[in-house]
Amino acid sequence: MTPDTSPSIVSEATDGRAFEDGADRVRILISGAQTGGDYSVLEWIVAPLPLEAQTSFCPHRHGLYEETFLVLKGALAFLLDDQVTELAAGDFVRVPKETRHGY
Repeated sequence: MTPDTSPSIVSEATDGRAFEDGADRVRILISGAQTGGDYSVLEWIVAPLPLEAQTSFCPHRHGLYEETFLVLKGALAFLLDDQVTELAAGDFVRVPKETRHGY
């Protein structure tokens, strides 16, 4: 096995590129460019909305990569394929490539 020679990456609380997506706030902690396209890490703060009001989900798919989601606090209605799951703090979801999902 060839040893991994890629550099270590540290992203501090004030690092990253921040932007807004509608009412949500996003920060790119580690970009695909930094990892040679292996992965990226984003912090996504979803605007507060009562669970019963979370109905649109903006369903989409990614053909080139999978996504993972970790709920840090609060609750989130999450669409995976055709099933909606109510996630709570500490819940984790892995979305394989080409899988319909949204939140």
